[in-house]
Parts: sequence; structure tokens; C-alpha cells
Amino acid sequence: VAGERKRLSEADLLAIAQDVPAFTRVAYFQEQLAGVGTGAETTAQPAAIVSPDFFGTLGVTPRRGRFPTARDGEAIDQMVVISYRMWAGRLAADPSVIGRTITVDRQPRRVVAAAPPE
Repeated sequence: VAGERKRLSEADLLAIAQDVPAFTRVAYFQEQLAGVGTGAETTAQPAAIVSPDFFGTLGVTPRRGRFPTARDGEAIDQMVVISYRMWAGRLAADPSVIGRTITVDRQPRRVVAAAPPE
């Protein structure tokens, strides 16, 4: 159907990366809405699931902390990067938020970075 969007799986993306030599790096993201809790308050926030080297592929530097990479292995599933907007607004640009735990869809996640401004 014209105009229909097909979502690629992580396996599809990795296969493309291996089969197309023109790509030196590939990354993916999947947008979603998530319940984010920073204490007693949980609110619905736009979020994304990203590939392990997503930020490195884009060549961006975190405002605070460090971005997860494939070297983090399975621990990456327990990490979260918060947006600059959330860090500067809801969390009052508190540098001590890095290393703290917040909840994402009721699951504990350790904040490892605040993304740069958009």
C-alpha cells in the first residue's frame, strides 16, 4: 500500500548493517509513550527505545553523564537517558540525578545521562 510504513526489527537492522558495506554504522529508535516516575509523581512522557550505539552513531555528547554503548552488555537494559527538557525542567538541572534511579513503566532504571538540548 502506498505510504504505508513498515517497521524494521532489530534483527532486520543488524542484517542490513552487515549486508550493505556503504553503512559504517546504523542505529534505530522506536518511539513510545512511557510512564516515568521520579519519586511520588509518575507522568506519561514521550520516550524511545534505541539501539546500544544510537548516540555514538549520531555523534552527540551528553549534557551530563555518559551515553550507554554496546560495551555495557546486558546492564544497558537497566539504564535510561533522560531528555534535556526533563533534566532542566522537571529535575531542575540537578547534576546529582546522574546515577539515581527513576521508574520507566514501573521498572527501575538508573539515569546514566542527560541528553543535550535539541
